[in-house]
Amino acid sequence: MVIVVSIFIIKLFISSIEGKLIEISKSEKFYNFVDQRIKFELDKLSSKNLTEEDVLYYSDRLKKIIIKWQPVLDEIQ
Repeated sequence: MVIVVSIFIIKLFISSIEGKLIEISKSEKFYNFVDQRIKFELDKLSSKNLTEEDVLYYSDRLKKIIIKWQPVLDEIQ
């Protein structure tokens, strides 16, 4: 009986946490936080000098993005 009640309480607790996380992720406050964080990171990246390693890293990532999105880019043009 104790095991069944424990499992029920754990499932209820996990369900409650999932609900709260979904509620938070859909909130305007969370959206503003993410927006400000992205702006901060973009500003930080735009003001720092890139090392050769950074150039290679970002070049590789941008190439992958361009290849994946090439059909979309072609459609836009």
